[in-house]
Amino acid sequence: MVQVFNSRVLRISRMTSDVVAVRLYVPADFEFKAGQYLSLSVINSEGKKIRRPFSISNPPQKRNKFIEFCCKLVPGGLASEYIRKLKADDEVELFGPAGRFLVRDYTKDIALIASGVGIAPFMSMIPDVLSHNSKSKVILIKSSRAEKDILYEKELETLEKEHPNFRFYNVFSMPKNRNSNKGYVQDFLRYIPHDFNGDFYVCGLKEMIISVKEKLVSMGFKEEQIFYEKFD
Repeated sequence: MVQVFNSRVLRISRMTSDVVAVRLYVPADFEFKAGQYLSLSVINSEGKKIRRPFSISNPPQKRNKFIEFCCKLVPGGLASEYIRKLKADDEVELFGPAGRFLVRDYTKDIALIASGVGIAPFMSMIPDVLSHNSKSKVILIKSSRAEKDILYEKELETLEKEHPNFRFYNVFSMPKNRNSNKGYVQDFLRYIPHDFNGDFYVCGLKEMIISVKEKLVSMGFKEEQIFYEKFD
């Protein structure tokens, strides 16, 4: 059920030089589906309330009276500058949950493709899918600028160790390690098995999503298998 409610900042932690994790309190009866988002109310220069959406990055099974956002801090950005000033115990207004970027079928294999903070909804989806099905394959291909910009590496390594049906791969546009995968996610769709018959979920900027869709279709997959969420 979509609702407007006040929340409280529990913690803000630095993930990379320009990405932070914001943990917020939610009521005990708050419910959401993996892949959904909440909108954060911010005030613009004219004093008007503007809502900015952020994907929930923790799974429903482990909400424990909190939700988390993975936020890229863009210099001069309205929401970014608001978040920069937040500290523990500050009160904020939230709207939601909302969004239809949801897992369509938990019995199918799924491939998740993300760039940058587009990984956020997948950090909610992946544990949720793995808790429902221990047999279907779950593949994640995620891109970052360089090794220092990797998000959620430890969490994903733990999931990979605990679930034999889950695999993830890192791709870097500007890697420092010569042995790292250099390029963009659409250049590394070879990690998708040729006999893959599940669904694709793509999250990131519009240009990346278009490139990934075109590449997948050229590989013989159908557009009906591809679902996406744009972050611009």
